[in-house]
Amino acid sequence: MNHGGSTDDRFGQLVELAPDAMLGVDADGGIVWINAQAERLFGYRRAELVGRPVEVLLPEALRAAHARHRASFMSEPRTRPMGAGLDLTARRNDGSEFPAEVSLVPVQTSDGLIVTGVVRDLTTQRAAEAERLRLARERAEVDSASRTKDQFLTTLSHELRTPLQAILGWVRMLRSGSLDETVAARALETIERNARSQARLIDDLLEMSRIVSGSIELDFRIVELPLVIDAAVDGIRATAYARRIRLHTLVDPAVGAVWGDPERLQQVIWNLVSNAVKFTPEGGKVELRVEPGSAGTANVMVSDTGKGIDAAVLDQVFERFAQGEHGSRLQGGLGLGLAIVRHLVELHGGTVRVDSRGETKGTRFVVTLPLAGEPAMLPDAATERPARDEIASSLDGLRVLVVDDEPDTLEVVGAALRHAGAEVVSAASAAEALRCLRESAPDVLISDLAMPGEDGFDLITKVRALDDESGGGVPAVALSAFTGSEDRHHALDAGFQLYVAKPIEPLELVRLVRRLSDAPPMITA
Repeated sequence: MNHGGSTDDRFGQLVELAPDAMLGVDADGGIVWINAQAERLFGYRRAELVGRPVEVLLPEALRAAHARHRASFMSEPRTRPMGAGLDLTARRNDGSEFPAEVSLVPVQTSDGLIVTGVVRDLTTQRAAEAERLRLARERAEVDSASRTKDQFLTTLSHELRTPLQAILGWVRMLRSGSLDETVAARALETIERNARSQARLIDDLLEMSRIVSGSIELDFRIVELPLVIDAAVDGIRATAYARRIRLHTLVDPAVGAVWGDPERLQQVIWNLVSNAVKFTPEGGKVELRVEPGSAGTANVMVSDTGKGIDAAVLDQVFERFAQGEHGSRLQGGLGLGLAIVRHLVELHGGTVRVDSRGETKGTRFVVTLPLAGEPAMLPDAATERPARDEIASSLDGLRVLVVDDEPDTLEVVGAALRHAGAEVVSAASAAEALRCLRESAPDVLISDLAMPGEDGFDLITKVRALDDESGGGVPAVALSAFTGSEDRHHALDAGFQLYVAKPIEPLELVRLVRRLSDAPPMITA
């Protein structure tokens, strides 16, 4: 067999029977022979390779560097076994590339130095290694989840049993009749405080369950922050006073109202302030400050002089069941309160962040909430909500245009509005909605945001470009499954008056439409 070089027949037979691709390269880097496996691996016939530089088997971007490495090797040739770290990216005749491992054996022949190279395609090996790593990561994630669950159950048991100890102990002593009036009063206070602690723990568990399942309900309306803050802080003042912690509240009167659920916002503030009081030592200070933010937002800031948070765990505080190392601020509790804060704030289209210079240096939480907008655009906070039995006729005489590419959503939203007495026109696209709007301007527009082709943002932009007679000033609601703050701000900036996350209760949808229809009409340019 002719290999293009001066090898004998026995060597040629061995080369042809070898399971790997093999080729010989001379001192100048020219290919002098290849075997059948090399032909199959690289997609060349022997005649196409013999005499060409070995760099033809590499991607063009690697050829110059390889030529330098090859010249260095040829100056001091040495055997390099398979697995010695010489991995390359090789190139086939059709231009496709593959990872390759190469071993080198230099041999002095009568024709000069010939280096025999053995090439293995590592594609299958690399795929197997990637799969092994993937499975290892999955096992690690499962093990981590199992450890987190066990840790959570252990912590839950501790948090439930600790107040029970105080409750049962004082109850038995009260029943004995041996306590004087002062001690008995303190016992009742302790029982009440620990019972409230357990109730809050259970509420947090249920709240997180609703958040995870997506079943949490929000009652949106115009909210005056000072009222919500007073209600939240009043429930914590007694605890702060008992621990000699100064609790200050500062509200800038320039801050406007926000659009949200007052009970949920009160829950957010209560969690943050109670968390600050919990981790502030006796004689410390907790401050709640409300100031105007940037671009139509309000900032609610809760700062303390407490333990602070180690930088190593700072990014974990809003994770569910997060528990820090010994001595960190995350120690104790179920790790649910701040996770609930984050989810509730995001459902309101806001953001929350935490700052701390480290342990013993205090902490500051900053909640940013979008303002409600101009009073003319939204209903008065004092607007009386219709009772459930009044819903059936609350939209009589109103024409509502509903736009969504999902037939099921169109059907359920339309049914809820028709049940309330509205005349509903359904459109499955932005183009269809514009045709309907030009034919007969609706009193309220409800549109999905994520639609194929022209989406809800494109639709509201075109609507707002129309004159008033053509429906350009129609009050509009963005109804979307996207609940990020950026989506909300984008929708309101584009021209929607309200941004509501899916799913929404039918009764709440009817109330929103009623409120928008009662608002003074928009004036378009």
